[in-house]
Amino acid sequence: MRSVTILDEEIPREIEYIKKMKLESTFPLVYEAKLKRKEINDKHVIIKFTRNYSKEVHDLCAHANYAPTMLYYEENSSYNIVVYEYFSGRELDDQSKEAVKAELRKALNYLHDRKKVFGDFRKPNILVNEDGPPRRICLIDFDWSGTEDVDTYPEFVNRELPFHSECEYGNVLKIKHDDHLFNHLYNINE
Repeated sequence: MRSVTILDEEIPREIEYIKKMKLESTFPLVYEAKLKRKEINDKHVIIKFTRNYSKEVHDLCAHANYAPTMLYYEENSSYNIVVYEYFSGRELDDQSKEAVKAELRKALNYLHDRKKVFGDFRKPNILVNEDGPPRRICLIDFDWSGTEDVDTYPEFVNRELPFHSECEYGNVLKIKHDDHLFNHLYNINE
């Protein structure tokens, strides 16, 4: 295991990388890791290196208990570094999706009431913990999130996936795009 030292609130921590989480592409890079400190319990985390990330939308969702707490964020000219708490859950699947439908709609409404768009509302970005509270659902991957009519879609929108037809590189984010993906997930005709 490789480890490095970072400063968080001026408390030295070591990061022990456990495994690479996302293997199908080279970027973004996502790792499962442990933050290690002397005399304090290790903290299980996810570390992500990505070109785009909405700290604002992630923080909003975390505040409402729809996302893991962000522990560290750094933006530079090449990429963003995001460290957030590990969520013990599994990817949304057909067996669990009906049980959490109302919670997912509530999470989207929470964002939409604030003119925020999740952007990539698909199964891989929704985790479910069947054990329930304090959090049953968890949204992850805020790479495409932002403010409606302000922020835009990044490069490489995969047209083979069920995105709204307006979801193209450079186009502005729209709430109706989230609604389109929600309806597709639940087979609701628009």
